[in-house]
Amino acid sequence: MKKLLAVSCIIMALFASFCAAEEAPGARVLVIPYLDKTWEHKDSEASLTSSVADRVKSSGRYEYVSADKFAENWLKVLTEKERRLFTGDPAEQMRDLKAYRPMFRHEDLGTLQEYKARWGVDLVIVGDIGLSGEDPGSPLILHSEIISMDTGRFYAVEDEFSAEKAGGLASAQAARLLSRSADVMKVAADRVMVPSRSEVGYEVRTVDGNYLQVFVDYSSNRPAPDVQKVDIVPRKPRADGILPLIVKTKEGKPVKFQFFYRGGGLVNMKISADPPQGMGKDEEREETLTMVSAAGYEIRITFGWKGGQTAGIRIEPAANPYGEIK
Repeated sequence: MKKLLAVSCIIMALFASFCAAEEAPGARVLVIPYLDKTWEHKDSEASLTSSVADRVKSSGRYEYVSADKFAENWLKVLTEKERRLFTGDPAEQMRDLKAYRPMFRHEDLGTLQEYKARWGVDLVIVGDIGLSGEDPGSPLILHSEIISMDTGRFYAVEDEFSAEKAGGLASAQAARLLSRSADVMKVAADRVMVPSRSEVGYEVRTVDGNYLQVFVDYSSNRPAPDVQKVDIVPRKPRADGILPLIVKTKEGKPVKFQFFYRGGGLVNMKISADPPQGMGKDEEREETLTMVSAAGYEIRITFGWKGGQTAGIRIEPAANPYGEIK
């Protein structure tokens, strides 16, 4: 009976994992040629790239963007000034997709979105063969990832590499990447406020049925943008006076917000909570409380306490809405 239960649990877990992944049918997918960083399996690079491209094309759910199509799309919008930068035939140089490998992981969001518009690409798949550690004797790893040109988010997979099974492994990895294509194109927040500037919004219900709006401005650098600014305002402001609102956190402890209005505008805000019990006079401690948004995203409020008094407050989403897909 225990064995049957264990097998059942494994099947349910696999089913849940499959259901959680989402594809993005119709998306335009570009496959950048794979790279052997060890310089020992150069003959596998073309095979790996071909296997991934074949998986994209055979799925019947995506528009495969070939090197020729990539060059054609870019030539349509290439300016005369840009043409002069090429030392030879622009179309021929554009077909060398390996030259574009560094662009997708280290550019800011605005540049990625410009690439999408100019190149006619929604998703990019890129991969390489490398060592799993710094030791030259470390196992070989095949690393592949899919990157969204809309959000800069990515999903990566790694498996031990065997040259004789390279094509099958690359194809299997491509299938896993494509199964998360919709996830990388989605920003994990209640709303995207300004797509080009990585600004997102969350709504948090208060105990009296009103809502707080939490706006978070992230840096545009990828792949791991940082929080630059957090603003919290009531959904329904007040002309003048003080508007008190309370949020019951996931931990059960309330957090109190006070918004001060004068002359029809918000002039100040205070956030407070009861200090942890039993704190010493000079004791320092951090306490993290969690608000849950209308769409189910968690926002952490971390209080720095010193002797029962608030020494500092930090607010940020628990999960980076533009971060790597896990």
